[in-house]
Amino acid sequence: MMSERAVGKAAVIQGAVEGHYTVKAAAAKLRISERQVQGLKKAYRERGVEAFVHGNSGRLPANYREDEPRARIIALKKSGEYAFTTFTHFKELLLERENIGISYGAFSALLKNAGIESKRTHRGGGKRFKRRERSGRPGELLQVDASRYDWFGTGMRSVLHGFIDDATGNISALYLCRNECLMGYLEVLRHTLTTSGIPAEWYC
Repeated sequence: MMSERAVGKAAVIQGAVEGHYTVKAAAAKLRISERQVQGLKKAYRERGVEAFVHGNSGRLPANYREDEPRARIIALKKSGEYAFTTFTHFKELLLERENIGISYGAFSALLKNAGIESKRTHRGGGKRFKRRERSGRPGELLQVDASRYDWFGTGMRSVLHGFIDDATGNISALYLCRNECLMGYLEVLRHTLTTSGIPAEWYC
């Protein structure tokens, strides 16, 4: 079962996949890197919302040492897709895209013993963007979003409207209907005002 946080995360990534907002906007909403958003988009395309279900199902344990997964990790690192990643980035992508979890020590030793060195991150004078800080007070800023998905597995998509508290990541209200519409947002707003009070700002 998905947590409220996972539902919100899935909704944002689905919106990015469907073109409702950019990778940069999704990264700002979720407070993760654009690189991680790209990995989550790929996971969503391959597995849908199941990619966001918390748990260790299908994940290799950290001390798993059989030859097959070790050889797979080495082969993936040498492939064109991962060849130029740092060890840290590659380890993140292994978990996000390949569902392989391994301790960093074992992971680093495996690659170094195979003659693979970590690519150094360029630290030149390029422009750097400061990540937006979370709102300081619960209820002050609400993120507003809607996500279209086949929530019931019937082949018919419906739209889940929702407000997410920027400070805590908690969902204040959800409303499901056939299409994204003003009524859906007003119902979420009505419930939020009734149960949580009036926010100072909305972030769409």
